[in-house]
Amino acid sequence: MNLRLALLAGIFALAACSAEPPPESVFRARDFAASAPAGEKAAPAGEAAPPVRCAHFTPERRAFFGDLHVHTGVSNDAWAFGVRAGPDDAYRYAFGGEINLPLNGAPDGRTVKNDRPLDFAAVTDHAEFLGESRLCSSSGRALLGDDIWNSALCRAIREGSGRDPALTLRIAAPFPWRDRKVCGKDGARCGAAAESAWRENINAAEAWNAPCERTTFIAYEYSSHRLGSNLHRNVIFRNSAVPGRPVSYLDAVREWDLWRILDEACLQSGTGCDAIAIPHNSNISNGRMFKTDYPGLRAPAEQAARARLRAALEPVVEIMQHKGDSECRNGLAGVLGGADELCDFEKFEDL
Repeated sequence: MNLRLALLAGIFALAACSAEPPPESVFRARDFAASAPAGEKAAPAGEAAPPVRCAHFTPERRAFFGDLHVHTGVSNDAWAFGVRAGPDDAYRYAFGGEINLPLNGAPDGRTVKNDRPLDFAAVTDHAEFLGESRLCSSSGRALLGDDIWNSALCRAIREGSGRDPALTLRIAAPFPWRDRKVCGKDGARCGAAAESAWRENINAAEAWNAPCERTTFIAYEYSSHRLGSNLHRNVIFRNSAVPGRPVSYLDAVREWDLWRILDEACLQSGTGCDAIAIPHNSNISNGRMFKTDYPGLRAPAEQAARARLRAALEPVVEIMQHKGDSECRNGLAGVLGGADELCDFEKFEDL
């Protein structure tokens, strides 16, 4: 049995009889409410701040180059592969500075430099386990106590190598759950820790943003792998009016829940908050990334409203990244059409 089949078997087992049934979610849009940046007056709903006119402005469009999909040691999967760099380090590298990266098991085994600085960048660390990773690090030991700090989840987060199946199952299960030992019964402890990590992401983006020189975007990744299908989105914010913490798959199990919370807590908040969600690696979504069905909605008016919400929040889709393209995948059962001879160019297989 290969890894994908083993994971799917575990997912369905969890769905059937979880040893730790998920508590009812206490998170609602109000838990993620956006606020205007300190010292700034909130822009009226639907209005954007006037653009800054740079000295090198030209009325013709120009091509800019950047990266909207970057993980640091704040993301558990990057940590498990030896990455210890944080958001500040990632921006330093993006804009031409040096960074330490792992080599042969050593977290700081090599120093690299980007000799072609980017025009823009966004650190999109995973929202999933953001608070758990903070609590299970060395800095969280005093808060949790030794018993919880040495629990199975904390050890998996702290000591795992590569993609840990125990963590993968939690973002692939149709009914994900938070660890009550680590997060508390209401999940509030992990929510507070996530807010702290999110603040560091915001601070790094604001520190490296330099109008007319380089642009940073406050961002994160929503990482649903529901039933083994990649349904990830990189959520990018327009300015520094952002939600109090990122919305994860553990908070919003279906993508339309993500859209709803972003709409209520950001777009309709009256703070000037604006965001888009960019689907990525749709080639490993098993055809589910762009399904046009509307579970739970029968009335055409309700379906149309959901479609409009998605169109507003997901106007673009990722086509290429460092892992390869997101357009196609040969040999996937049930996909119509013949093989695409260009489909396997620099392809990254997830599992």
